[in-house]
Amino acid sequence: MRLAATRCLLGAWIVLVCSSVGPSGEVRPQIIWHRDFDIALSEARLLDRPVLAYVTTKWCPACLRQERTTFVDKQVVKFLGESVVAVQVNADSSPELAQRLGAEKFPVSVLLSNDGTVIGRIEGYRPAEGYLADLAESIKPFQQPPSDVVKNSPLPDESNAP
Repeated sequence: MRLAATRCLLGAWIVLVCSSVGPSGEVRPQIIWHRDFDIALSEARLLDRPVLAYVTTKWCPACLRQERTTFVDKQVVKFLGESVVAVQVNADSSPELAQRLGAEKFPVSVLLSNDGTVIGRIEGYRPAEGYLADLAESIKPFQQPPSDVVKNSPLPDESNAP
């Protein structure tokens, strides 16, 4: 039942194009934030993507600034939509999860592989350009196969082929 619900939600997220209308009437894409960490992790496994857990609070001025500037930047929205599964964690309502993610200062973006291993973190407010650079650097190892695996992989023996 849970798997069916996850697949249904996954399908809805993929089909849904979330957008808002700007002051001049243009449609601006938005980040689709999961609110449930476990569902985000399940989706990340299905899509073979890392998870971006953005840990925030309602009272944090730097968090509000990040959400109003960095997270509405078109390049940031596009990169997040194509590269990660995003989940927003409110540290006030989910203190155990925030602690498990190592959030002591806010905002903090914790990058995790799709098995839940921390692969990077971005602490504090970052303007869009700096945030993108830090994010791309953090997920680079996840996106590239380890060089030892490629070097040590046996090649098929074509001499015995029928």
